[in-house]
Order: sequence, then structure tokens, then C-alpha cells
Amino acid sequence: MVEKITLKADKYEIPLVLTLPENAQKAPCVIMCHGTGSSKDEAGNQYLDLAQLLAERGVASARFDFAGCGESADSGINQTFMAEVRDTAAVYDYICTRKEIDIEKIGIIGYSQGGRVMAMFLDTHYDKIKAAVSWSGACHWEDRLSCSGSRSWTRYPARCDGSCQALRRRLRRRYRSA
Repeated sequence: MVEKITLKADKYEIPLVLTLPENAQKAPCVIMCHGTGSSKDEAGNQYLDLAQLLAERGVASARFDFAGCGESADSGINQTFMAEVRDTAAVYDYICTRKEIDIEKIGIIGYSQGGRVMAMFLDTHYDKIKAAVSWSGACHWEDRLSCSGSRSWTRYPARCDGSCQALRRRLRRRYRSA
């Protein structure tokens, strides 16, 4: 079952598609963060296809458009890195209200820039998320959680310093025990 939902953000609305397995009762759920200039379906409909595949396997998914992307009515003026992190948190908060979702089994995937958004979201939600996947993400998880080396990241006052390493340590402890 596919539901189109509109969430309210501070200055704009967040288009959200919640895909639920048939007869969903306390299904796990995956939040999907798309990359820059893309949409909730992601390039080549990768997220659309993944949502359908997950539903067939009993897993719900929540994919959404950041401000100025996809079906968002925002012109893009509100599209900032931290707004994307807040949008992700709003989607998380929403799916936690749904009776069909098992809030103890929520995961997240981030594609490209969505991987960086996911990492920042995990900085405050690491104890609530059971699985995290960076798909061609802007962060490297191997040696240290850090930005990809692109100078474009320096414009963000985000976690491109020692705090990435601290997040990585917390995530390793968290997911090794899961």
C-alpha cells in the first residue's frame, strides 16, 4: 500500500510517500534520504524500486523530497543542509506515530548527499536507529567518518571535523552490539 502524505516544515511542506507491506502490523521501516538535485524516487527510480522490493519482504519505507526537489512546492530557497537534516527528523517523528510501524526497527539509507544528511541525523538519533546505509554517500565510513574531501563541504558548519570521528565511534559501539 502506498500513501502520499504532506508534512509541515517551518516554511514549506515535505512531500512524503509511505510504502507499507500488505497487512502491515508493526513492520520495520527504512527512511530514504535522496541526493542533491534528485527526488524521493532517486536517480533511475532506485528508491521507488527499493521501496517496492522492501514492501514485498515485509518492510515499510518512507521516501520524501527535500525543499526545492521533486514534488516540493518550495522554490529551493529553503534548501539548506541543516533543513534537510530537520526534514529527516520530521519524517522520523511522523513514522513513529504510525501504528503500522515498529519504532524499535527503524533504519535509514542515504544516497550521495543524503548519506551526509543521514550521518548528521544519526548524530542526534543514533540510539533510535537500528541500521544505517550510506549508498554512494558523501561520507566515508572506513578510516574515519569524514567528508569526501570535497572543498564544497567547508561551507557547512557541520561535522567535517573531530565530531565525525566521535559519531563514528558511537555508531560502531551501537551497531556492533545490535
